[in-house]
Amino acid sequence: MTITLYAKAAEELRGNEDQWRAYESAGNCAVLAGPGAGKTKTITVKIAKLLGEDVRRPRRVACITYSNACVGELLTRFRKLGVGEDDRLLLSTVHSFCLTELVLPYGRMAGVDLPDPLVVASTAQSRDAFQEAYKRALGGQPPKWYRTEFDKLRRTIVDRDSTEWKTWPTRETEVVTAYDALLLERGFIDFDGLVLTGLRLVENHEWIRRAIRAKYPIIVIDEYQDLGLPLHRMVLSLMKKVGVRIIAVGDPDQSIYGFTGAKPERVPELVEG
Repeated sequence: MTITLYAKAAEELRGNEDQWRAYESAGNCAVLAGPGAGKTKTITVKIAKLLGEDVRRPRRVACITYSNACVGELLTRFRKLGVGEDDRLLLSTVHSFCLTELVLPYGRMAGVDLPDPLVVASTAQSRDAFQEAYKRALGGQPPKWYRTEFDKLRRTIVDRDSTEWKTWPTRETEVVTAYDALLLERGFIDFDGLVLTGLRLVENHEWIRRAIRAKYPIIVIDEYQDLGLPLHRMVLSLMKKVGVRIIAVGDPDQSIYGFTGAKPERVPELVEG
């Protein structure tokens, strides 16, 4: 039944050369197009094909996207193709993927200093830690605009021993350092911390990259332009170093999350690199 459903849906792609080429692709693939061009339809039918023809248990396909709302939309589409409840498909936000597939199974084995038990900070807990970190580092209360710049700094300069980090204004990096220490002291990790820790695990440990490839030979990323530098570096490491097959979907001309450090131009790098 599943094959019939995705094969029928695929016929609707045949008339569009770009969509059909993406559907038929056998290697790494970046689907680049603007709004309304059928990117999501193409990629969901493609994943149904992979599950129907290529991926056998215990291996799985991971489909990563930005938010729970995006997960819900994709799940609805997959159900129409008969694969919504297939246990070979992991449909996840980037934060959930880093938590369940990287930080929890491998973090302590790799020697990462993590809270025990691992508790993800709530919005209020993160805000309180940020305000206290600002007070410890700089004194007083942070201006309202400062949190956005703080978050962008954490997400875009991820190497704390890099020249860029060391030459960045100390007043700003001290707040980030104090915040990270305070979260750990209070027994928390925040959402950005999950992704940053996931990046360190993937980039620094060959055995973790190989474990991910063994479980997820194919990783699909939707709304790639909005998912930021840490995930982009994870993807490049998995793709280039251990041969995970990457299928990315995005619009290289726009991102609604530019203020967080997301950069649309990273999508074509997957093709060029």
